[in-house]
Amino acid sequence: LSFSKRLHIALGSARGILYLHSEANPPIFHRDIKASNILLDFKFVAKVADFGLSRLAPGPDTEGIIPRHISTVVKGTPGYLDPEYFLTHKLTDRSDVYSLGVVFLELLTGMRPISHGKNIVREVHDCFHNVLKKLFLEESLA
Repeated sequence: LSFSKRLHIALGSARGILYLHSEANPPIFHRDIKASNILLDFKFVAKVADFGLSRLAPGPDTEGIIPRHISTVVKGTPGYLDPEYFLTHKLTDRSDVYSLGVVFLELLTGMRPISHGKNIVREVHDCFHNVLKKLFLEESLA
């Protein structure tokens, strides 16, 4: 796929998640954002699918305060799971955003989230830092 098509898919996916979190009434936490749950129509328009693990976002309590998370058993797909959600069992809209970020990395790199014991997030993070170190070293030696 061309870069512009990949960007189109990424933006469409982000719009879908934004709708779930901000415009759906009540808002929805998807809980299993991954590449296979982003369907494409014949024009490559992204559609968020598979709401089997989704949860409704919390509503206001008796004092009108809206909790920021749901405490729940961790569900989702390894490689896409938000580490904070995995550790705390607190599901938030940020958990979906993290998973969407993994999908974006897949679109950009063509890598799977977990492959041959390597995690795409860690690999991209390490590569980015190595490039920064190299640039900094070259600049300081010039």
